[in-house]
Amino acid sequence: MKATKSIKKMGQSAGETGIKIKNEIQKHLKHGKIKLNWLEAQMNSDKNRAKIEEKVKNAKEQINHLKETFEHFEEKAVHYTQKNPKKALAIATTAGILAASLWHTFKTSKKTPVAKARKVKAPVKSKKVLAVAKSK
Repeated sequence: MKATKSIKKMGQSAGETGIKIKNEIQKHLKHGKIKLNWLEAQMNSDKNRAKIEEKVKNAKEQINHLKETFEHFEEKAVHYTQKNPKKALAIATTAGILAASLWHTFKTSKKTPVAKARKVKAPVKSKKVLAVAKSK
């Protein structure tokens, strides 16, 4: 009889807990909907739309400026290469070797013997060994 009553109480408390959880979830969902509506209103406002359009316009201007700068330096590089082909070839070869060696260094994950040696700890001396060393 006592077991039946305790099982019923557990069932009731589980039902109450389920209702509480359901209410909490609904409360959080309502709060989330309110936040989403607020965010959507912020995104669609004329003030913020104007700011975004201004930033896009500035970004396009910067890209155009960078394109012009790149074209200028590209023309200088082509002119230098045509004027000094041997030096340009030497510079390009050196840059290629440097890039390949850096790529190879970062690509390999093997540790060097020096790095492995650093991880080795010195042997721990016992108290008896320390006592003998002090007595000498």
